[in-house]
Amino acid sequence: MSPPVRRVSVILAVAVPASMGAWMATGGPSSQGPAISVELGPIVSADAPKADHVEPWLAVNPRKPGHAIAVSIGGSGSAAYVTVDGGNSWTRGRQSEPKADWFPGIDPVVTFDGQGKPYLATVSPFRVWRSNDGGHQWEGPVVIPGRAYDREYLASRGVAASVDTLYAVGRTALTVFGHSIDGAIGLARSIDGGRTFDFPRLLLPDPARSIIHTVGGIIATIDGTILISYMAHDAPVRDSALLQNHIWVIRSDDGGRRFADPVAAGASVVHGNRGDLLGVAKDVSTASLAMDTVRASPFRGRAYLSWLTVQEGRGQVMVAASSDTGRTWGPPVRVNDEMGSANHSNPMIAANAGVVAVMWNDRRADPNDLCFRATVSASVDGGASFLPNVPLVRDDTCPIGRRQPSGFRMEGFRERYLSGGETQGIAPLPGGAFLAVFMEEGDGALRLRAARVQVLRGGSHQ
Repeated sequence: MSPPVRRVSVILAVAVPASMGAWMATGGPSSQGPAISVELGPIVSADAPKADHVEPWLAVNPRKPGHAIAVSIGGSGSAAYVTVDGGNSWTRGRQSEPKADWFPGIDPVVTFDGQGKPYLATVSPFRVWRSNDGGHQWEGPVVIPGRAYDREYLASRGVAASVDTLYAVGRTALTVFGHSIDGAIGLARSIDGGRTFDFPRLLLPDPARSIIHTVGGIIATIDGTILISYMAHDAPVRDSALLQNHIWVIRSDDGGRRFADPVAAGASVVHGNRGDLLGVAKDVSTASLAMDTVRASPFRGRAYLSWLTVQEGRGQVMVAASSDTGRTWGPPVRVNDEMGSANHSNPMIAANAGVVAVMWNDRRADPNDLCFRATVSASVDGGASFLPNVPLVRDDTCPIGRRQPSGFRMEGFRERYLSGGETQGIAPLPGGAFLAVFMEEGDGALRLRAARVQVLRGGSHQ
């Protein structure tokens, strides 16, 4: 069982007209204990009001925290949006050659290196763009060697007196003596600012015990520690309708040259393709990975994982923490505080100055279990317990409507992204705050909106 959560006050967001760049919230600090403050911001994707945007991702420039880039699947590929004023306004980023508003491919991610230069990637193939003007114009792409990549990620590691090393990781397919293996981890490296990448290092767990489903994330630290999380089906598969999984983490101490054996961080159960397809659509998620790297943090160096598991018959959000940079992991803690029958989806985690924030799509407000609201919670004790959950908006997002269609199939765009996708946009800001970019429904489309999340404790920020 999860530890009991402490009593707190909650500060709820209020609706902001689409045209407003100001941020608004109600309430104030609580004298009773920590409180989550949500300030609802502008629509990020306002320049494409009729295009559906799903599966967002967000990165903040470590040198200029007011500078951030949000990406998502949308339109005829993937979209990128840039803010240089802390999220008050957003403009579209474009390919330089050929000039285009949309990037080819799906599953977009973005990251900054230590100098504040951004990189953007999509699959498949696995392509990486770089920008010299903060994300307004993008050069490339460079194609990562390999084939059939899925759910890719980027990370940057600072290197003294040299160009930062850029890492590109994803699940890839390979053939060994005529036998196809669909799930291996491919880790490629660039040491020239994303202009070229070496052939990926291929990492494969014992296929007799574990079948990789998806990579969850990557962390690269200045001292050469590399952590990669992934979700894998336990093998042999005994029940194709309800799959038994484990969340795994692999660790390198030398910048990715050698990796220790995978460490199981937690168990997960998800619906399989031969079972409830509506359940499959709601289960879509990854094993999101984060680390608190703030020098003054009481939990500096602690790593965190979030994932989804079917527990007590429904999808629930779990978090585990590691105090030894991924060598061992503590017991999972449930984040969602709703005790009904709702299925929640696609959690994403971020850590910042002693605060851990988790964002997911929460269905507790819909008795039909189809509509969701982006929701957050936070921990101030290293992931041991979580504060009461706070919705970012008051209205539901319903990709396929409020009634379950007969004979559900994941054939259309909205059916495929019933859960919102595999990722969320949440990243740390100075002072322990977080910038978030999430999906909401408005004007007949699935659009992106920004918010700021802060934990307040007795009148002070955390």
